[in-house]
Amino acid sequence: MHRFLQRTIMMLMLVVGFCSSALAEGTALAEGYYRIMSRKTNLPVHVHNRQLGYVSEQAGAENPNNIDLTRVWKVKLVNDKYWIINVSEGLPVQQHGLTNVTFSVGYSPADYYIKAATGTGSNGYWVISTNPEFKDKTLWHNGGSGLVQNWENPDGENNHWKFEALNTEERKQVESFEQQWPKLQAGFLHLAQLREGGLYRIKNAQGQYWQEDTKNNQLKTTTTASSTDFSTLWIVEANADGFAFRNAATSRYAAPIDGDKPLTTSLDNRKLWLDFKHSSEDYYNISGNNTFADGSCFVFANNTLKGGNARVKTTQKNEKKEDVTVFSPNTAADWQLEKPTDVSEDDIKAEIRKKTNAAFVPVENKHYLIRNVAYPNRVLTVRSTSTNVMGDVRNEREMGQIWTFVKVDGQWAIRSVVNQHFVGNSAGRSANYQMTESQAAFTIQQQDKWFPYLAFVGPNGGSLHCASSADFKVVNWDASATASKWQLEEIKLDEKALQAYNDKINTQNELKNNSQSYSEKLKKFFRDYACSELQDNYKAMTDEQFKAALKAENLPQLLIDMALRVKTNTWNSQNTEANHYEKFFRIQDYQSYSHPQKWASNNKLMPITFNQYSQLTNPTGITIPEKEFVLLFVDKDTPNECALNAELVQGKSTTGSLTKLHKGVNVIYSDQTAHLYINYVINNVELKHTDQPKIRIHVEGGKANGFFDINTMKNADWDKLRTLKKYDFFTDDVIRLKSKHTIHSVSLSGVEEQQDKKNWIYNGEDKGIVGVLGKWDWVHTLEQEFFTPKRYEDRFNCLMFNTDASGLYAFPYGTFIGTVSSTFSYHEWAKGSQYDNAGNLWAVVHETGHHYQRLFNLARCLESSNNLWSNIAVWKRGASVSRLQNSQKLFDRFNNKKSWLDMDLNDRTRMYWQLWLYYVELGHKPTFFNELFDKFRENPIDFSNAKTDFLRFARFCSEIAKEDLTEFFTFYGFFNKVGKDIPYKYNDDFYDKSYGAATITIDQADIDACKAVMKQYPKKNTNLIFIDERIRKTPATYEGAKPGEMRWGTIGGMDPGDNRVFGDVGHYEDFGKPGQPGTSAAPQAVLIDGRTVRIQGTGAVGYKVYDETGNLVMVANTNDFLIPNNLTLAKLTVNVVGGNGEEVKIIENGQVVEQYKKRFTFDNPANLTLSEGKNSPLGRYYIRKYEANDGKLYYLTKEGRPTDQLDNAGQFLVMASRFSGEYYLYSVGMDKWISYDPNKNYWGHLGFYGEPNLLRWSGEMTKAQTWKITRENNYYKIALQKDSRVLWNWHGGINPNNSVGFYNTQNDAGSRWVFVPADFTTKYLALVKHADSIMVRDAAKAVNTAPYHQEFRKHLAKELERLTATEDDITALKSKLAAWETWRTADSTLTADASRVVNTQKLLNEFKAKLAATTLATSTDATALTTLKAQTTAWKTWLTADSTLAADASRSVNTQKLLGELKTQLADVSLVASTSEADLNKVKKQLPAWKEWLKADELLQKDANKAKHSLTFYNSFKNNVTNASASTAATEPALKTLSEQMTAWPVWRDADSLVQIPPYGNPLNTKFRQPFTVLVEKDYTEVAQVQELKDFSRYFRLLVTADSLLSQTNPGYPLAKFKEMSGVEAWPLQDAAAEPKPDFDWASWLESIPEMWVVPANRPQIKTDKEAYFMPEDGKIYRLRSYYDDRYITSEPVNSSNDGIMTPLSLSKQVNNSTLWILQQDQAGKQYLAAASGKGYLSRMANKNHGSLSNEPAEISFGTARFIQDKGMHQQKVGTLYIRNAGMSLVGWKNDDAIGGHPGTDANPVWHEGSGIAGTSFYFDTVADATFTVTTYAGSNGNYATTQLPFAAKIPEGLIVYRVKQVAAEKNLELELFEGNVLPANTPVILSSAHAGSFELHPTTWAAPLETKLQGTNLPLKASEKSSGMKYYALTIDDDTQELLFRLVENDVEIPGNRAYFTLPLGTPAASTLSFVLPPVVTKVKATATKNSASQKFFNLAGQRVNASSATGVVISQGQKMIIR
Repeated sequence: MHRFLQRTIMMLMLVVGFCSSALAEGTALAEGYYRIMSRKTNLPVHVHNRQLGYVSEQAGAENPNNIDLTRVWKVKLVNDKYWIINVSEGLPVQQHGLTNVTFSVGYSPADYYIKAATGTGSNGYWVISTNPEFKDKTLWHNGGSGLVQNWENPDGENNHWKFEALNTEERKQVESFEQQWPKLQAGFLHLAQLREGGLYRIKNAQGQYWQEDTKNNQLKTTTTASSTDFSTLWIVEANADGFAFRNAATSRYAAPIDGDKPLTTSLDNRKLWLDFKHSSEDYYNISGNNTFADGSCFVFANNTLKGGNARVKTTQKNEKKEDVTVFSPNTAADWQLEKPTDVSEDDIKAEIRKKTNAAFVPVENKHYLIRNVAYPNRVLTVRSTSTNVMGDVRNEREMGQIWTFVKVDGQWAIRSVVNQHFVGNSAGRSANYQMTESQAAFTIQQQDKWFPYLAFVGPNGGSLHCASSADFKVVNWDASATASKWQLEEIKLDEKALQAYNDKINTQNELKNNSQSYSEKLKKFFRDYACSELQDNYKAMTDEQFKAALKAENLPQLLIDMALRVKTNTWNSQNTEANHYEKFFRIQDYQSYSHPQKWASNNKLMPITFNQYSQLTNPTGITIPEKEFVLLFVDKDTPNECALNAELVQGKSTTGSLTKLHKGVNVIYSDQTAHLYINYVINNVELKHTDQPKIRIHVEGGKANGFFDINTMKNADWDKLRTLKKYDFFTDDVIRLKSKHTIHSVSLSGVEEQQDKKNWIYNGEDKGIVGVLGKWDWVHTLEQEFFTPKRYEDRFNCLMFNTDASGLYAFPYGTFIGTVSSTFSYHEWAKGSQYDNAGNLWAVVHETGHHYQRLFNLARCLESSNNLWSNIAVWKRGASVSRLQNSQKLFDRFNNKKSWLDMDLNDRTRMYWQLWLYYVELGHKPTFFNELFDKFRENPIDFSNAKTDFLRFARFCSEIAKEDLTEFFTFYGFFNKVGKDIPYKYNDDFYDKSYGAATITIDQADIDACKAVMKQYPKKNTNLIFIDERIRKTPATYEGAKPGEMRWGTIGGMDPGDNRVFGDVGHYEDFGKPGQPGTSAAPQAVLIDGRTVRIQGTGAVGYKVYDETGNLVMVANTNDFLIPNNLTLAKLTVNVVGGNGEEVKIIENGQVVEQYKKRFTFDNPANLTLSEGKNSPLGRYYIRKYEANDGKLYYLTKEGRPTDQLDNAGQFLVMASRFSGEYYLYSVGMDKWISYDPNKNYWGHLGFYGEPNLLRWSGEMTKAQTWKITRENNYYKIALQKDSRVLWNWHGGINPNNSVGFYNTQNDAGSRWVFVPADFTTKYLALVKHADSIMVRDAAKAVNTAPYHQEFRKHLAKELERLTATEDDITALKSKLAAWETWRTADSTLTADASRVVNTQKLLNEFKAKLAATTLATSTDATALTTLKAQTTAWKTWLTADSTLAADASRSVNTQKLLGELKTQLADVSLVASTSEADLNKVKKQLPAWKEWLKADELLQKDANKAKHSLTFYNSFKNNVTNASASTAATEPALKTLSEQMTAWPVWRDADSLVQIPPYGNPLNTKFRQPFTVLVEKDYTEVAQVQELKDFSRYFRLLVTADSLLSQTNPGYPLAKFKEMSGVEAWPLQDAAAEPKPDFDWASWLESIPEMWVVPANRPQIKTDKEAYFMPEDGKIYRLRSYYDDRYITSEPVNSSNDGIMTPLSLSKQVNNSTLWILQQDQAGKQYLAAASGKGYLSRMANKNHGSLSNEPAEISFGTARFIQDKGMHQQKVGTLYIRNAGMSLVGWKNDDAIGGHPGTDANPVWHEGSGIAGTSFYFDTVADATFTVTTYAGSNGNYATTQLPFAAKIPEGLIVYRVKQVAAEKNLELELFEGNVLPANTPVILSSAHAGSFELHPTTWAAPLETKLQGTNLPLKASEKSSGMKYYALTIDDDTQELLFRLVENDVEIPGNRAYFTLPLGTPAASTLSFVLPPVVTKVKATATKNSASQKFFNLAGQRVNASSATGVVISQGQKMIIR
């Protein structure tokens, strides 16, 4: 805690102790805790959302044990003035001096004076004021608005307040607050001290100071604070109830957190708040939100500032193991304000004066902007059309914002440069200052001790004040107000611009003052006053003749230009379509519209709630820029009783300023950018709009932005206008859309987004904007239909306005939709989505309904009656159902005798909906609501009295339906409450607080009169209360719905047909239609169990319960329902209600009617024996844990605890519920139903651990929860119905003190249970069910046993009807089941095997016939069962043989004889003989033998084409296989011979292949092939031949290897000439080859040939490798193979197993692009190995002995190591090279996938590990070609990609290559073609193609990189590798336009490899996206002389000269209008 705070608290304690007692003795209000009651309403003041209001009746009485602290106030004297502090908020009432502004609580306590009230009845009341004399509008005031505000008059009872002290018990509830109070008071006082202002540093506990970066104005922190660095100093000032933090170095303000955006300072004075209540002691939280909401506080993180929370939330477990959220201060949000001692205020002031460009004192003859301090973007302004002095937004074109000062007797006059008039000084308080021609003096006062903030004070003490509350007029107000402070900014006056400005004003005035004269002059030339068509004689003139004629009339140039445009029909010379639309929007015929107020306010017409349809009806499509005028040429005079105005509308405003139009020329000036509307209104409601003439109006000037009108335009127009944006169409932010019923002003981007997202394409059809607007019209058609609008045809055509300018609500003129989003999605309108709460369709219809609900809107139904239309719209859309809660809550209200006043929004909506569903949708009275509206037109609803409100509604409904609806409205509680001024609520917290309280009077006589009217109708509607469209699923009817598709749920978790949610009966289709009666109730079975009624039957729509007097006392729509305890069951009658309205009695005097006492049938997937009630003899079970614990089985006791004693086990009944798979469980011993708490989230609550003792008990079945019981294997799982993941379980072992609990782990053994029948009958019936389930399971399997199966099922069905059974019955049934299993197994075996039978068909048929003859009686015969088992086993053997031969048949070629004999043997076997042991043994031997002969057959087939020299042996082998027979094939001699041939043959075959290899060089090198061939040609006769042939093969392979080696040309091998020089061919190779048989003495000489071969190449006089060896060549492609294990170097990363380092290079056997390398050699001869994968260059890893990849070229050196020795051993490995970069040679390891490294030296770069597992030698295997694939991607502007490669590549045909020429207009990249057909290495480019797709680039020889103004990368460019001084742009596709462009890349985004990108230095002006500008297509054109354009002059539309080089937009040059982009 601050020492200041500590001292303050101590002083306060002393002062409090003295003052409280002293004041208590006098007449002053004593300190204490109070409720503050208004004398006006006798309601207490409370706080809601920080504001002071009244607690109304709807809040209800307080709980005395927990009082509402929002109503409790601490009154405290501080410095002799009162503070009033709300205990709940811990905040005092704040000071404010504004009128009619609601009081609030906050951190700036108001100092109050409180005195006793005077006057009649004022005893005990007080007056509260901030004025010690209680004057002016400073008093607490109850204005009746529900809020506490300020006003005057101490004697008014609205200003009197009673302070009711808390009693002793209540005081105890504020003790904790009292203990906190000293700290709170000290904190508020310290804040008050800070509010006095001063210089501070803001720091945290880590010594981090706030600092503003003076370069980019971002807020950051620093640990350094010096006397010379003012960026860490902050001027702290009060800002209303908060603070302003102004940086001393920049004068900018710290601004609130704005999401994730960087924290910056602002020019605007932004308010921040300090809070000490939730921070650490001695610190503050700082936030731009006065509630310090999450995310809004300044927090320190990672050496920077960002948005965060004031408190940290943690979750802890309380004593009950419940999760509890605990809050603690977030130390990262803690800040101190530290006064500096090293800098003085004078230092700061001097620095500010040095830096500011604002004047402290004006200087005569200088020119100034006078900028407002409160609104820095606004300056003092006089507009050209008014004398009002304004505070307009700064506009460089507005010369009325430039001023000079004239000295007048020590004061100053302020003069405009436009007309030299002065700002007047005579305005009264709050009045607008006016301009005057004479000097008016002001005193200039300095208003800020730091900055040059000036006030201009007039003679009456008032100052120039920019009033936001008065549309920023400059008014007379106090000089101390922030908006009364101004800064003088000197500005250089552009005299030419001033002249042009005045010329424009003069032209405007000339046209305006002489409009009639000009109109008549123009009429000479035009057929109409709209100037849309020339007179015939002028059409024939040339343009020059026509201009001369116009000039002769002295017409201004503007009118001449207009006339020429009409004559030439040229509105846009650059584009034909743009020309068409320009004219379309500029010359239109406008229709009239019915009066928006008169039609809206008259109940006899089309009345709406706000008495106002849209004032906007006719958009022109013309936008008028600010400070500009347009000309309107009007063709006709306004018709009688009509009005014609131009209306200027800014942005999305609902209305605009009106200017009356007259025939001819009209001049319309707009001070702000505005859209021009034509307001053409019929003032007489009797007139038809179809009788009024359309008026043609021609608009000149402004910009033709366009609009869309569904009445006159098509989708193609919309699409085309979107493509014409470069001609300024559709470029405004706001688009105006019009349809039959609506007029929209919405964000164009939002509408376009919906189209671009394809949300207008529905079912493959583009519905377009016409489709969407048509849906909006549909809403109004749907709602207006209630008014019967056809009667007003041709008279009524008002529109309703819609905009997305604000949140979602209705308002005068139309609706706000908040955002365009899906309100313009056709999919949303046509279908929507499941569980979307009807989405924006609901919202739009609801808000629109607020307008149309007026006639039938009952009191407190403002948010309900309009929901009828929302539900109708959702229903008619056809995808889902109504958005209503289920009916059960409403049934409960009726059953508990609640009244209409107790109903909530949903209940009241449902009342309207049921009437519509029954009468309109079902057609019982289609005009129901039309007639209802007509009745309310004559007798409108009056909210004050039930007679004129809901009773009138009920009476009218009966009169229209011609039915007695007493029961319906009784159900809704219309008749059960009476009283005067009864509080009447919405029963919705939000709306009750929003709309305030109301009352209604209900008289019993009025109720009786209403009922009497209704009862005169003989037809009684007695079932309407049940109607609901969600009881069953209903077919979907939405546009494009598929047959059979059903409507989905509108509200999540409420699916149509879910009877748990909506009930079982009452579906709307059951209520019938005209000509189709509703269903008839047909109950079948009824049961009363306790107080639960269960019903089965058909035709019901509901159930009614009557008492003994016939009064309806209860209703239900579920087939199971509970009779409440307050009803005497024995006196009740229960009826089933049919859809036809008829009722059937099922219970009388509490007893079931005899005919319905029948057994129930239920779906029973668990297949348990079900009880039918507590007294049922069936379904009695023990419940046992499935698995044993310590060898014991545990049962549940009656309480659910464990016991291992069956005698102690409880018995339980199982009863089915209405829902399949769900059951009730009843404990017989407890006489209660087992349940659980349904409101608990057990899944989240249980966490990882389970919990015992969670069973709950209910005396009634319907009050108990159901359980999901599912059978798995041999046990059951019992789960919660609400969450099947939560299962019954015991916990903590078997604890007799614990009952069952729950656990949420599915596979836990403790969650497995067995239902053990508790008597023989239950056990037998369970076995019957089990047997039947087996029969059901096996039904499809009973193929040959079908008769037997059917007989068994019939037997079981009969057994299920038994009510008793014995143990013998159980034994007999088990025997039948066991027999069935044997017969069924045989049947299944044959059925499954039938398709595999080929040769055993006879056996199969005999077996099937036997099964088909079996019966239930014969099935259990022991002998028959034994025989069956043997035959089934034997069958498997025979089938195996059959399947084997069938499968092998296609593979047999040489074994056909053997195969045929075996198949014949199988075909002859019979069922009787099939079990013969001899036959079975025979076939078992034949099968493996057959496999051997088949193997030999396949070997012969495979090698048939390989035998050339070995044909003798091959044919002998083949003959043996071909002649094999079934009788001998399985014998031992035959198999032995076969085995030897199979072993020898591969040796002959391989030798044959070897001898076929042709010579690589001289044939003498392989002369040995001659004796070798002789041996191969011999037949195999003995085993010894095999080894001899192997030796010959080995010797010949040595010779062939040496021969092939000497022909190598890969890098690392000697040049060809050294083969002759070495002489190795003559000796030893040819001498060895001349041997007649193998001589392995030559082996070592042959293996040493490489070393002998290189001797001449390694002579000392040969200095370089390339003189003697093949070396890598430029452009060649290689695989680099390790010497030790033949793996290739790959550009794929891997972790080294030696040191764990991740290396970019690895060794792999892969053969793909990653193992290819291109040798590149530059002009300097440097060589590089570029990865064909594009991943840069092979290199050394920095500071590591590993291979790596480099983005930049890494020079490589290669060598043979021919002169290098190590310990006397030569290191050269012939045919290999070492690869070296950056002082390291690459190493290949056999035991590591990563490439290692050997530093060595340049003199000795090689190394070979002694045991041969690693070394620096690599073979260079030459590869013919490689490819790199690039892909161009499709965009709306073409197909593009970027690339950069580490090697030169050939550019394929069809791929266009560009480089950047320059950046144009800060937003475009101008491209130029890249010349040549080779893309050089490391050259970043942009690629394009005619069609998007892939292209292959082939490597080639090196080409040097070229400059393209792009940057590029071969490897991914990581965020950390980017330059901090650059902006990076990368190619991407725009989500909205689908254009491919370069977009600014976020700092943390990585750029992928092989990409080009663009960079600009930080600070360079440029857009966030850069589009492509392609070079022009060059075509041959005729040469024409062109003028030098250097002197060409450009002017804007205001006539001002503009810079030719920077001009953009529409300009004029040489008399022509053009667009520059």
